[in-house]
Amino acid sequence: MGMVGSMRNGKPVETPLTYTLNLQTLSQSDDSEARGIADIISEIQGLKQLLRTNDPDAGPVRHSSLARTDVMALRNFIQSLAKSGKITADDLRELMYRHKGSKNLSEWISAIIPKYYGPDEPPF
Repeated sequence: MGMVGSMRNGKPVETPLTYTLNLQTLSQSDDSEARGIADIISEIQGLKQLLRTNDPDAGPVRHSSLARTDVMALRNFIQSLAKSGKITADDLRELMYRHKGSKNLSEWISAIIPKYYGPDEPPF
């Protein structure tokens, strides 16, 4: 079903604009966890953009050790939030499915959900 069909049926339509507005709402929230989630999403978007960008003189950025360092720093940050209970397993699943991360990201999230939320918490 396309956007028009969804709108006719009263279903929400996700566009880059609605996504940006949702992210702005989170980042301006009085809730520190919501702001933290917005920061994580923004960082991930920045990293995804960085990985897609090619510098003709330097080759693909995705092979850069700086990009790998950034990814590891972000993963460590997400794990610290999970360990301290500042994000939920649902937040991680949202990151994995709604924001369409890589297979590598999905596998990593699937591995850390049981680690921080218990073996009975499904990664999906």
